[in-house]
Amino acid sequence: MSVLTGAMEGAAPVSAASGVSESAGRAPDRPVDLVHLSRYTMGDRGLETELLGLFRQQARVYLARMENAAGPEEWQNAAHSLKGSAKAVGAWAVAAAAEAAEAMRAADVSSLRSQIAVIDAKISAASAYIDDLLSI
Repeated sequence: MSVLTGAMEGAAPVSAASGVSESAGRAPDRPVDLVHLSRYTMGDRGLETELLGLFRQQARVYLARMENAAGPEEWQNAAHSLKGSAKAVGAWAVAAAAEAAEAMRAADVSSLRSQIAVIDAKISAASAYIDDLLSI
């Protein structure tokens, strides 16, 4: 039984708004912080391209794992993996939504579905941005 079809035990849901806040120097207007990515890769454009492509693919895998999680631990592991992947490339909005999801131990299935939708939208925005970058 997935988390979305069954109840999770634990504390009350955490809202997406309580996730990671944008820090000074980060680019909240772009789905991916290219300055952060450049620093992370030490300016290696080939590595940047590889990491962006991997993030674009893996983000959907982690989201599917969240959707199909059999319990809180699987949900949290998938959310944690997505958060780390997003932070590595500077996809701060995805990281914030994943961090909020990681903190959720909700019996309220509608809250979980709502958070899935938030993450899906953030991943879609980041993926479209990456597609535009990589098509140049």
